[in-house]
Amino acid sequence: MLLTLLPSVPVWKESNKLVFDRKFYDGVLKYCSLWPGNVRCVMREGNKEPPKFGLVTLQKEELPFEIHIVESCNNITESHLTDSNTVLASGDNHELLHISYLCKQKSIRCIYIIEYTLKTRLQIVALDAPTILHRIKRSIFILNQERRRSKAFLHANGIQANGVPSFDSYSSEKKDDLLYFDNRVKPSEIITDAQLGERLNYLELKKPLRLAFSGRLIKIKGADDLINVAHLLNLAGVDFIFSIYGTGDLDTYMQDQIIQKKLTDKVFLKGSVDFNSALLPALKAHTDLFVCLHKQGDPSCTYIETLSCGLPIIGYENEAFTGILSKKDIGWSAPINDTKAIARIIQLLDNNRHLIAEKAQNSVEIAKENDFETTFTRRINHLIGERG
Repeated sequence: MLLTLLPSVPVWKESNKLVFDRKFYDGVLKYCSLWPGNVRCVMREGNKEPPKFGLVTLQKEELPFEIHIVESCNNITESHLTDSNTVLASGDNHELLHISYLCKQKSIRCIYIIEYTLKTRLQIVALDAPTILHRIKRSIFILNQERRRSKAFLHANGIQANGVPSFDSYSSEKKDDLLYFDNRVKPSEIITDAQLGERLNYLELKKPLRLAFSGRLIKIKGADDLINVAHLLNLAGVDFIFSIYGTGDLDTYMQDQIIQKKLTDKVFLKGSVDFNSALLPALKAHTDLFVCLHKQGDPSCTYIETLSCGLPIIGYENEAFTGILSKKDIGWSAPINDTKAIARIIQLLDNNRHLIAEKAQNSVEIAKENDFETTFTRRINHLIGERG
């Protein structure tokens, strides 16, 4: 049996080696270990500089899977799908929307992965477009591609939807569809009862409330609002420590705001840290509440990964976070851009810390239901055409 993967992420060439996004590569290794046959990747070559971190570099001969590199995903043809039993393609990449037609002609099982809804795509344009004219042009393009996407999904066998919003938007009773929550947390990395107990004991001591955020420091992730929330908490007299993990376009702005608002003893920019050896341990042992101000509803791994640390989340009520809250009572939400509401809720929780402790256990439960191993097993069974 041959599984062919058509991802949205590129691969980069470096001399005679190939450079992969590490998270993507780890995922492919999981496909290789669980799929009852061979795995092929057809990937576009990156035409921009790769990121400075989160990469893995290997010789082609070292790969445990077959790889074909194309200039553009538009160039993928029937020949790239030869002998495939199942094709898993990115439904977010508009250059792959012709794949379901090719698969149908060849009687190949075709599943699309979908993460972003139309609403989220338009939100991203609104946040990123430099002018109104750019916003209009990009929005028209997105609407046209959405029509193509709907038609392409009709010809596919089903979808794997990352997050509740995309599942609600694209699933069909007539298709074989699966809801999942993408994350990197293995069962052994989920916080233990003993670890959680120690942290909850801290809450009872009335010491400073320990807040955290991790992710790219960019506007669509709401990083520009984090310092404002901290400022409001400080004005309200809340005793807290706020650790912010990650880097991005707003690094300098946020550092300047910390100094300007006299928060240097309250807010700390930790930079980019290793996920397994630094971030997870810090969230498990030294954090009480996660502040997640994502302004658009992308199905970020941040949610489940945070919940695996037994951390309740307070965040903007974007589509993704609202979807998770509909599945489990793991936090609190406020309208997007309403930093005052976020600060008020945190102040309330600081004075009623038992509320944080009550939702911490719910956080662990949903993480155990959706850990990396469990999620991938479900997805492989779905690709095969089985339900597990």
